[in-house]
Amino acid sequence: MYPGNVGSVGDKKFSWQCIVQGTVYIDGSPQGLLQLSHVQEVLGFIYLGGGVDLAVALPDLKKSSWINASGYTGATLTAPAKLVAMTGLIVEKTAICS
Repeated sequence: MYPGNVGSVGDKKFSWQCIVQGTVYIDGSPQGLLQLSHVQEVLGFIYLGGGVDLAVALPDLKKSSWINASGYTGATLTAPAKLVAMTGLIVEKTAICS
């Protein structure tokens, strides 16, 4: 059990934990993604930004509270294969018209 936040604006001491009590921020940084590879459950929010797909960032994720993908810039959004439960999903994609 890891009590802090993880990711680009979270606690930098996180490493190889299975359950995160805080919030997970995914922005595509290689070091941040390595820290997330074994996370199985997130009790706080997951904020997905940048272009890294959720299935790539959190391949072992089984449970999550809310997943907020409003900052996601990728073309498709894929759930991790092991994901069986989540409280909710927020997706907001804004098209830019020229």
